[in-house]
Amino acid sequence: MPAPNQLEHPTLETIRRANDDFFNPSGNARIVDDTVRLLFDQWSHNTDRAHVLAKVVLLNRLFSTNIYDVYTVADYIVDLEIDPRLAAGDIDLVEDIANVPFKPKPRRLYSFATKYCARHNADAYQVYDARVDTALWRYGQQTGFADFKRAELWTFPNFMRIIEAFRIRFKVQSASRPDLDRFLWTVGGCASAP
Repeated sequence: MPAPNQLEHPTLETIRRANDDFFNPSGNARIVDDTVRLLFDQWSHNTDRAHVLAKVVLLNRLFSTNIYDVYTVADYIVDLEIDPRLAAGDIDLVEDIANVPFKPKPRRLYSFATKYCARHNADAYQVYDARVDTALWRYGQQTGFADFKRAELWTFPNFMRIIEAFRIRFKVQSASRPDLDRFLWTVGGCASAP
């Protein structure tokens, strides 16, 4: 048991337990995960505007990504022709998707972009959100697993570098990226950032 204000040491076992808790039978997490997986598997390509719009709306609604103009986002994704880059695990794609040219002012949809890419290629992309940010920052302060400034979590190549340092430092490379996502999300919800 960790000391007060200390996060539990990440291990394959703590990641497994967090995932078991996440998919608690009394909650909705399993049906949400199954629903998103079903839609993304059914419409895995990003060339049909209706299919992309359905995926954008689903992620936005279920994961509260605060997109107010889903049509512009769907059109933008189709225009980017992202399928080869997704398949290749191109980490620069996250930033390209995130920077939507809304009018009159562009907006950055970073968390959404990580989720969109991760749902297409879970082996290549890790999910960023505020809770994951909190967990990584707290683990960094507590253990020094990597030398980084918090703002580095807000650009995807840096975020992935920090994630890889975390996986290596705690010897959890065999945990799947989605399992690590859920672990960090859970920890980040329990840890308050100083």
